[in-house]
Amino acid sequence: MMPHENKTEKTKMLEEAKENSDLITFIKSLTKEEIQRVRDTRDYDEIKPHTPAWRVALYNDSIRSALRLKKSTIRKRILTIHDLTNNITRLKDQLESGKITEEIKTGIRMNEREVESLIRQNSWLRDGEVEAIPRTLAEMRGLVGHKDVARNIVMSKEEFDKYVQDIEDDVKSQFGYVIFGELER
Repeated sequence: MMPHENKTEKTKMLEEAKENSDLITFIKSLTKEEIQRVRDTRDYDEIKPHTPAWRVALYNDSIRSALRLKKSTIRKRILTIHDLTNNITRLKDQLESGKITEEIKTGIRMNEREVESLIRQNSWLRDGEVEAIPRTLAEMRGLVGHKDVARNIVMSKEEFDKYVQDIEDDVKSQFGYVIFGELER
């Protein structure tokens, strides 16, 4: 073996070692969720398209499930805001009419100050629900542009923008809240 061939062989071995080292570093940097995602995608690839098993796998895709959970959380918050608004309206009506029917416990009716306190408490709870919506939307934004196991984008940036606009308009029209406070569109 000539000295020049030996040097080329060593250079080649060093390059391969560096590539392997980079690959090992990359693999070590993967989270358990990312590794599971790769496994899920490989499992999905083995399923025959448009079968019940295929639909189950696609429906239960972790990104699709997370997106459904965020949307469900926002719907739940809006329903809670609606319920609290109805409670506040009912309590105010009782105060205005002087016919208080709220009870501290069975048979013991609240006085005006207790009803006013209950109205404030419901208002604070409602404000808290409104304030939580932008945070949930921000968490949802982390899912935008990602692909499910079928390699379809679960929600595009445009779809997300429209969803946020719809939520913002809904909360403002129903309850008079601007969910992004002092920020302008």
